[in-house]
Amino acid sequence: MKKTMAIVLIIIGTVALAAGIILLCTGCTGDIMDGPGMIYSFKINDLSGDWVCVEKENDATLSFSRSTMTYKGVFGDDGKTDYKVENDGAFGKDEKERRIELDGNGPFEYLLYSEEEILGKKVGIVSAIITEYDGRGSIVIEEYVKKDNLSLIPENFRSELCVRYNDREVPSDIV
Repeated sequence: MKKTMAIVLIIIGTVALAAGIILLCTGCTGDIMDGPGMIYSFKINDLSGDWVCVEKENDATLSFSRSTMTYKGVFGDDGKTDYKVENDGAFGKDEKERRIELDGNGPFEYLLYSEEEILGKKVGIVSAIITEYDGRGSIVIEEYVKKDNLSLIPENFRSELCVRYNDREVPSDIV
């Protein structure tokens, strides 16, 4: 009788342990880097979520999931497009921005993600890029921050990336 009870308890313990592992791992994505072999995901950790336009009077929003960007009120349009990020890992030491390629049916040619320190906090900025045919080429048309960071953004904010792209000289042979 004791032997049977011991076997039953071992089986119950094994099943309970396996069920616990399955329950824990069902929600695991492998995207959080907190141990050996874990993978950091830029898409999950930095990009996913809701982003709002830094221009307070512009109510355009972007929302990123694992592979889809939904946009609302962008140039008066709403829609959804797939996106890709070439390197989904953590930012490299010398990396200043990350290019986000849209699947061709988005409102912009592509997006650039960069980070700046604003009021002592590192803030992610998504800059929407289009081509300007005045000779400058690619320019920033709109910028977005996560909803939680909008209160940190000063009036008439322009990111360093926006200044670098938009304040270039127009070639004299174009003017």
